[in-house]
Amino acid sequence: MTRKILFVINPASGEKSPILSDINESMNRYSIDWDVVITKKNISIKKQLSAKPLSSISEICIYGGDDTVHEVSSFLLGSKMPIYILHGGTANTLAHELDIPVDLQKALEILAHGRVVQKSIDSAYCNKELFFSASLIGPMSMVNTQTSREKKNVLGIVAYIHTFLTSIGDMKPTEFQITIGSKTIYKKGLGVLILNSQLSSFGGLKINSQASVSNGQLVVALIPKIEVSTFVEGIIHLAKNSYLDLITEYWLCKEATIVTENSTKILCDDSISEGTKVKLKIGDKKIKVLVPQQ
Repeated sequence: MTRKILFVINPASGEKSPILSDINESMNRYSIDWDVVITKKNISIKKQLSAKPLSSISEICIYGGDDTVHEVSSFLLGSKMPIYILHGGTANTLAHELDIPVDLQKALEILAHGRVVQKSIDSAYCNKELFFSASLIGPMSMVNTQTSREKKNVLGIVAYIHTFLTSIGDMKPTEFQITIGSKTIYKKGLGVLILNSQLSSFGGLKINSQASVSNGQLVVALIPKIEVSTFVEGIIHLAKNSYLDLITEYWLCKEATIVTENSTKILCDDSISEGTKVKLKIGDKKIKVLVPQQ
């Protein structure tokens, strides 16, 4: 198939840069045909993509935040259509995970020149909610909901860290009943983090050494009430190893069930809900992605 790239652009994401001009320059340099979908607040991306003749499209490139990536990925789940993700939001979780350059022109050059390879990444479910990066259950989920858009626009990923550090004193541990296979564990903590990726958005730091977008497993990690001594140990470990395994107890699994006595916040990628029981599992279908050649 002759290459034709469909760009999905969220105009509310990223910096105020001439994204269409950059795309046009990169595509013209390699004589690649392209089309564009500009997302709109009151029209679903699914509806916009359904109106396009996707049979003539070779790949889809996304410029937007994690919400935009999630919507496009959900629509394409299980299909053969690959996606390429540009850094167009605050966290850019999957773009970081897939080692796509932050520099827009460099990332476009890699795509246009065809210096990419295709791979499949896992999908996962939190109850019936699809997620690709992570789910968070318990008081810690307030870090996302209490971090304002304005703060994220100014500070980027540091905004989440700022909210965490200023809110941790008010967080009360919750008791979690965690069932994995035939084993049930009772633990207290500030939250349970379920990883389908490394969440490596900040300086290449990783939450857990075992997490991966393509290993067919979830990491279920307990976030404890962090004491000063534990926090210091964790920072030292982080500096040496670039991941936080030391301050989180974790389990690997394909499925898990988590129960709390009282209703608690449930964050699934960027979607928030409440409940007392969460069923987690790796999905049967995958999403095709394009990543830079190593």
